[in-house]
Amino acid sequence: MCWGAGMTEAQAQQTLRIAHAAVAKCFGADKIYGLIGFSNGGYMATKIYRSCMERPDGKKIPWFIGIGSEAVTEPVSKWANDLTRCGNLTIIEGIEDQENFDSSGKFISDVLLRNGAARAVQFKGGHLVPFEPTRQLIQESLLP
Repeated sequence: MCWGAGMTEAQAQQTLRIAHAAVAKCFGADKIYGLIGFSNGGYMATKIYRSCMERPDGKKIPWFIGIGSEAVTEPVSKWANDLTRCGNLTIIEGIEDQENFDSSGKFISDVLLRNGAARAVQFKGGHLVPFEPTRQLIQESLLP
């Protein structure tokens, strides 16, 4: 599935249904999982987080990793008002990514103002998936 910059709630719900079905097929039903996305996929993962969407089975998604996707343009007024129970969000951002790096930190600040759990992990590089920070964050997210 491919999206543009203006991802809709319906597209986000459809993406979540597809991801949920893939997890069930690969690992079995009722498994705990998080969402990871790069570039437009990262924007979709953060949209699902910002909207505080639940899985199709009604359970919460505990963690999200968005890579190369922090320059969100959607107005904060369209986000969930309280992100307290929406999971943990980590943004991995290349400080040389001219299109997607939020050098001001506004995105994370906006999440924190809505009581969300979020952090940014920066690396020297551009618009790519850096192996080591990604591996480490996935490992941390999977540990109980």
